[in-house]
Amino acid sequence: MNVNSSNNNSVNSKINSKNNNMKNEQKNENDEMLNFALKMCSQKIAESAERCVPEYNKFSSHSIAFLIPGTSNVAEIIIKQDEKEYKNQRRVLLGVHHKNSDAIVSNYVFKGTKKEVLEYLKSLSSEKFEETIELIKNLSKESDDYHSRL
Repeated sequence: MNVNSSNNNSVNSKINSKNNNMKNEQKNENDEMLNFALKMCSQKIAESAERCVPEYNKFSSHSIAFLIPGTSNVAEIIIKQDEKEYKNQRRVLLGVHHKNSDAIVSNYVFKGTKKEVLEYLKSLSSEKFEETIELIKNLSKESDDYHSRL
């Protein structure tokens, strides 16, 4: 039996284990930062929309953006008027784009009156939180896929 081979396997196993632990710690830290960013930004856009988004009629879109930790992507929460029912309906859009690009991957996540939109935005930091985090991660992967093909 080769002692060096056995020692190398043991050392490599320890190195791999340490690398995996470091990757898991970094992933957990990135997840915590993303959770914090979503909670803060959903609260801030709800407060801002309460003041700046009208109850009725047309308005310019309203948004807030934050970096997605561990990626080269930016997430945005956007409030837009509904094109067909612009007098009283608003839409909430969740989008992700690469830091150096305008190409956005997005999903409409809610439609309603101003009051309903404000309630929805407040729910992003509570009952809709996990669902929204997963959507951001999925959109981020789609954005990465799109940019890897360029």
